[in-house]
Amino acid sequence: MEIMARHILTDIDAAVVATSDTSFRHHMGASVIGDECHRRVWYSFRWVRRHPYSGRMLRLFQRGHEEEVRFVDFLRRAGWKVTEVDPATGEQFRFTAIEGHFGGSMDGIGTPPAGKLYSDLGPLVLEFKTAAKKPWTRVANDGVAKAQPKHYAQMQLYMRARELDNALYLSVCKDNDELYAEIVPYRPDVAAGYLAQAQLLISSQDAPPGISSDPTFWKCKFCDYHAVCHGDEAPAQNCRSCKHAVPAEGSVWHCERHDVEIPRDRLAVAHPCWESLL
Repeated sequence: MEIMARHILTDIDAAVVATSDTSFRHHMGASVIGDECHRRVWYSFRWVRRHPYSGRMLRLFQRGHEEEVRFVDFLRRAGWKVTEVDPATGEQFRFTAIEGHFGGSMDGIGTPPAGKLYSDLGPLVLEFKTAAKKPWTRVANDGVAKAQPKHYAQMQLYMRARELDNALYLSVCKDNDELYAEIVPYRPDVAAGYLAQAQLLISSQDAPPGISSDPTFWKCKFCDYHAVCHGDEAPAQNCRSCKHAVPAEGSVWHCERHDVEIPRDRLAVAHPCWESLL
């Protein structure tokens, strides 16, 4: 019976992997631009390595999406008006920049009820997160800007895109369901800095410096790109990791060697003349 039960779990994870979208992301996301390692962000944008996510990790990602429903329900019970769909498009709130190569998707916009201490804040960008107890506690103690700079960057860029003055950051601890809330004010200079950083990384044909040249540095040891950055693993072969490919206007890629636009459905395939960026 125990062996059969283990096989059931194995089959569940295999099914999750088989039915999940694990393809490369075409744009550089607002969710990563706050990463302290610019090389990691650049590697991701240039499709240098494909990550074989396990079923467990994919289930964790899915849990984060499912928690958004609970957050919205909690706010609406508390009298908030929550808008999850952009009236202009009928879809999730999104923004794009840098010729379509940079952007992100918002969890929603919330308007607090009247008669509350926070009513005068007006509409706020909503950002929902889940976390295990240790990282959740760091945010609760130190604030999102210090403890989760990638989340902070997301909100600054979303506020810039929607022209809103504040964001509401809500995080739930997966260990005990404790909630943390923080009002994050918009800082135009900070948002502009993140956008400028994205522009620099997107336009660069050379890998920027990483956070450390020491392969034993603990933050590097656990990075998905360690084997490429500090080892001898060759980059994945596709048009995005080729030295001849450059991002162009309209969210497309151009091959400088052949002077042609690369079809979107061919980006993940290496041409015979592929040459590594690295």
